Amino acid sequence: MREKPMFVTSDIFDLATVTSGMGNPGWCWREQLVGGVGFHGTDYPGASAAARFLTEAAELCGLREQEPLAGYSLQWGEPYEPVEPDCIWALARGAFPPASTALGVFLEVAQGSVATDDRVCYGGELSAAARMSTEDGVQAVPDYPYQAFDGYFCFPLYGEDFDKGEALLRLGADVLGIDYGYYFVRDAYAKPHYYAQGPGMPVDRSVLGRADRLEVDTWTKFVREGELWTGVWPQLRDVFAANLLSERHLSAFIEPIGYLEDWITAEPGRGRLASVGNKRVLWTLTDAEIHAVRPKLWDLALTRSCMPRVYRDLPYARERPDPDTGKVSARTSGT
Repeated sequence: MREKPMFVTSDIFDLATVTSGMGNPGWCWREQLVGGVGFHGTDYPGASAAARFLTEAAELCGLREQEPLAGYSLQWGEPYEPVEPDCIWALARGAFPPASTALGVFLEVAQGSVATDDRVCYGGELSAAARMSTEDGVQAVPDYPYQAFDGYFCFPLYGEDFDKGEALLRLGADVLGIDYGYYFVRDAYAKPHYYAQGPGMPVDRSVLGRADRLEVDTWTKFVREGELWTGVWPQLRDVFAANLLSERHLSAFIEPIGYLEDWITAEPGRGRLASVGNKRVLWTLTDAEIHAVRPKLWDLALTRSCMPRVYRDLPYARERPDPDTGKVSARTSGT
């Protein structure tokens, strides 16, 4: 069995301290980890495929028996039309005509929190939103060459159940034909669904909190304005424990390392590649491999973000970033 990675994107925060001044009597933060996948594609497969992914993902993650909220949107920018959950399961079978041309589909389940009276939201959304430019006000990018789509799915993470993240990326490649995806882990308090879809409120008002929000906003803007697929090489958001890559990532020659696939397999310690069909691969890495690989790809401008990280599996990389300055030792952040 391969080593299981255990980095959590919200570990840069001391959440017990962040929440200590919440002012809610009896409120006490307790860790509640949420797994999630974010994904992007260039050829929207339609509402039925979107619904099929969401419903099969719900089955896979044990959310089917809950009472989900569900809905669809026929045009980008319009509010979602709420429907009974069974309608989304019918749409997945191509048996719900009112939503057959929908450009957005969502399925959401709320479960109790271990720390508060609030509820934690799981499930996800898929949207074929138009690529929008904000340089001269919000407007559609003219002659955009792709029917691009974006989505996410979050699920409760029990123990070391990391295989679900990889399974969801494989499901996305099979059902949706996603071109890029990643698997992340984040504490429920740190709003994992906003991390994937952005933007949202920062975890706190510290330097790290603002930097974390800026990372989310920057990635969201990069995707929404269409730059992900129109650049010379489609940049990765970051390096995660599981990354779904397509031919777009593997066929471009990158100075000075050559082809990414060849670079990954050239030496031990750069992760493993496994085919998921249709010229797509799953690139998985341990914590130690992420720690070693991240700074190299960041220096080559192949990633959009290199936020500080805390790696739970690496005793030598446990230093926590300073909450006032955001600074972190090089061996912790890998930068």
